[in-house]
Amino acid sequence: MSLSIFSAFFLLYFQPFGINNFDPKMTITPALINAVALFTLQNSIVLMLNEFIFKPWLFKQTNLRGLLLWLIWTCVLLSSSTFLYYNWLGEWHDLKFTSYLGFILDLSLMLSIPISAVLLYFNYRSAQQKLDALHQKNQIITDSNFIIFTSNNKKELLRVTIDDILYLEGQENYVAVHYLHEKQPTKKLLRSTMQRMEENLNATPILRCHRSFFINSTKISKINRQSSQFTVSLKGVPQEIPVSEKFQNNIIDRYNI
Repeated sequence: MSLSIFSAFFLLYFQPFGINNFDPKMTITPALINAVALFTLQNSIVLMLNEFIFKPWLFKQTNLRGLLLWLIWTCVLLSSSTFLYYNWLGEWHDLKFTSYLGFILDLSLMLSIPISAVLLYFNYRSAQQKLDALHQKNQIITDSNFIIFTSNNKKELLRVTIDDILYLEGQENYVAVHYLHEKQPTKKLLRSTMQRMEENLNATPILRCHRSFFINSTKISKINRQSSQFTVSLKGVPQEIPVSEKFQNNIIDRYNI
């Protein structure tokens, strides 16, 4: 349907294929509008037949090759129907093979604009849906070198190398990510929860050690123990980070204390 509407406006505005009888002063008349409306109806019928009958029958492959073949077929089919309709209006005055080839070329070039726009739109929508699904499933995306933190509303994003992460600190409805930026300590607040962080950091060196803290286990320089109380010192962090009893096993198991 979008192709038919685009074609109608294209014909009315540019008046190609000789519909203005090569008279640049010709204005849009009710007769021209009526002819273009019939052309649009005819194109819509052809496209519906192509989509629901020809495509399932002739183009069963859903790969790139099948898509390209279907697009070429669509251009040839629309060009053929337009060529016949044009000659019918003109009492078959231009029923020549060379003219037919010209219709295929011209109409294919015209259709390349809306077809490209439609393909770009659906590719963008598909990519956006995949990204939204990824955000809903995971708040944190990791690979071997980086961790990408996103906020709950998905509008904020922080990409940090694992080696630059120092610790995470819960602050009411936010999590403060403390990390090194150009070798200088930096803090970034993200609207998130410690629980969601914990769910998505299991496979990383970032360990939860307290209700309000995560630490980068690769940055531990010293483990301090007084009776049953633990704190840890991190490289580049002046203050000691508490380790609560609930999360002591995270540190004990990692360092075989």
